[in-house]
Amino acid sequence: MLLKVLMSFVCFVSTSLLQAQYDDLLRNPDIIWVAEYTTDFVMNPENNADTFDYNFLHTIQFQKVVAETGLYGKGDALKYLSEQAILRIYKENFQAFKDSSFSSRMTRHDLFKYDTVINCFPEEGEELCFIVERTVDYEDIKSFRIRQVYWYTRKTHSFNARLLAYAPVTNIRNSEGDIIGKRPLYWLKADESPPKRFKNKQFNYIFQTQMRGNAPRPEDFKVLKGSFDFRKFFETEIETPSWRCLDRYDYTPADMSDLRAECFGTDTIVTFSPETYEEQVQTKQRNCIEQIEKIRFVQNWYYDERRHRLYARLVGVAPLAAIRDNEGEFRFYKPLFYQMYR
Repeated sequence: MLLKVLMSFVCFVSTSLLQAQYDDLLRNPDIIWVAEYTTDFVMNPENNADTFDYNFLHTIQFQKVVAETGLYGKGDALKYLSEQAILRIYKENFQAFKDSSFSSRMTRHDLFKYDTVINCFPEEGEELCFIVERTVDYEDIKSFRIRQVYWYTRKTHSFNARLLAYAPVTNIRNSEGDIIGKRPLYWLKADESPPKRFKNKQFNYIFQTQMRGNAPRPEDFKVLKGSFDFRKFFETEIETPSWRCLDRYDYTPADMSDLRAECFGTDTIVTFSPETYEEQVQTKQRNCIEQIEKIRFVQNWYYDERRHRLYARLVGVAPLAAIRDNEGEFRFYKPLFYQMYR
């Protein structure tokens, strides 16, 4: 009975801690929709092939901190954040959790499992037992699992997001060294007081992500408040945009009349009768809004190596339309346009 009470209390405290991270959003009457979404991001530079399974990534700024000795330590720019995730474990004030709800702290034993290795020496009739620490190399970290809360403010006609928790994701290998899965190495709380102004000189690594394979469908969100019709929203924004819209190809200001014609124009379909070879002409009203299945969030990420903090700012959105062939088979997702807030 006591165990059940303790477990219920832990669950209650964990839920309360999470809700405290977005309680202000739930109470704000101008915010009509609040939802959570957890997904994996590749956060190392774009030449990492794994990036294309999740998101596009563009490095904006990268700089290394000089050590107190005046010498720069060993570092790999291509795996910078992965390297930082491992180095952080050895900091004195390191505090990590087993899950994104922060219900249980991690010990060093939880982070690095220990293997028992037995060496036999039959000639001497001895058996020696060694305890070996199974470490994780930064090269094993291919992605980061990110838990965020997203919301829409009707007063500003814009989306926003807040980082709640994040975890480096490592490969799980069998005894032969083959990759058999993935797991979060540890979970960290996000900074509860992010800076109001982001100055480049404060950060070692600044990069931008555009969601690709990890872009959410409306049903992928865990809705905490209200409801939201994404298709209706983007249809309204095409007709009367609240923010600057950019062309999907070169990111120049979009010609809204051309965009409306592309989304709501008329297609002429010419076919031929297989028997008489007579030409048949049909017209079909196009509606790209009906093809919208995902929403792409564009975010700028900032990493402060001195304070070991990761921050995120949502800077824009794009509706992703599902493009299918004449047989209805899915081909790819296409952004219709980008709407930028900053």
